[in-house]
Amino acid sequence: MARNVPITFVAAQDIGAAAARLLSDRTWNDQRDLAAHGPVKLTCDQAAAIATEVLAFPVRFQSVSGDDYRANTARFGVSDAMGRSLVAMFQAITAGKDMGAPVAHSVDCPTTLKEWMESNFKPAVERLKNSPDVQTQPSH
Repeated sequence: MARNVPITFVAAQDIGAAAARLLSDRTWNDQRDLAAHGPVKLTCDQAAAIATEVLAFPVRFQSVSGDDYRANTARFGVSDAMGRSLVAMFQAITAGKDMGAPVAHSVDCPTTLKEWMESNFKPAVERLKNSPDVQTQPSH
């Protein structure tokens, strides 16, 4: 992923809320693609700056090769096929091929990246920092 390509960040809870609305709407009986749009497009550097503000320690974007990304995700159980698919998606976004494709129907996802980080990411980081299994200081 290129650091200077603005993308929308969409919170999973917004996707879940949209799905729940559709599933509970007895008048909806369609099958179609829905584009999910976050409230603002941010570059990866801007996202890192928001993370720095929320977490109160420096966070920076670090680009990695597709092979390194696939190897890292495989450590967490992601299949090679899924890893390749994710790399292809990031390459398409970086090349501008996956942005702004026309979709007839969309759902607005109102949660900002900062709101999501404050309500979800920061508590998860705090839990990890307080875990006896996680080393938080650099080893010398």
